[in-house]
Amino acid sequence: MKDLCAAMGICWHEDMSEYGKPSGAMLCRWCGRMFPGDHVRNPSPTDPAFCWRVLQYMMGREDWEKFYDETWTIAKRDCFPTLYNYQASRFTKWLLSDPARFIGLADEWCREHKEVKA
Repeated sequence: MKDLCAAMGICWHEDMSEYGKPSGAMLCRWCGRMFPGDHVRNPSPTDPAFCWRVLQYMMGREDWEKFYDETWTIAKRDCFPTLYNYQASRFTKWLLSDPARFIGLADEWCREHKEVKA
């Protein structure tokens, strides 16, 4: 998800350095945000709100239709092999009903297609 977050302009907080020994605060070296102790908050792949942000981002990309079509083709082959007339509307429901699945597919797509702008 690190690449997806970077493409969306969201800092994936890592490479933390200990900022203050007494307080135990941690500092993200990328964005400079300070976190108390080990309470780093990166986006969660199971968070529906983050899924919505990813969907908006993906739909804004120039290659949204290509992503959708290729994912649909792979899903028909791998997930629904016995359903020859599986409807695209059902695919959309399948794609978005599990935030972690959708975000994982979007993350993989963004890693492979970094050159495309949103």
